[in-house]
Amino acid sequence: MLGTLISISLGTWGMTWLLVKSSGPGDIFGKLRDFMGVKWTPEGQRYAKRWTGELFMCEVCLSVWISVPVTLLSLLNPWLGYPLAAVGFVVLLKEWL
Repeated sequence: MLGTLISISLGTWGMTWLLVKSSGPGDIFGKLRDFMGVKWTPEGQRYAKRWTGELFMCEVCLSVWISVPVTLLSLLNPWLGYPLAAVGFVVLLKEWL
């Protein structure tokens, strides 16, 4: 039970971080944020053009929604959640080191 909770938490953290902060391969996450309404001023500050942009600028807000599919995947089959947990662990290490 504790292992599942840790796996879900790390998976949620990893996916949320990727969607809010990472550019990803081919800038896929940057393009997704742009599509969702996250824009940049010429001075380099982010702003939201609509509520979905606000969602993709806030890690806490987005993690609420990301936790649902991550939890469902992990409960359906723990092996489906492990890769997401690994991403979360790597992101956590990156932030700490």
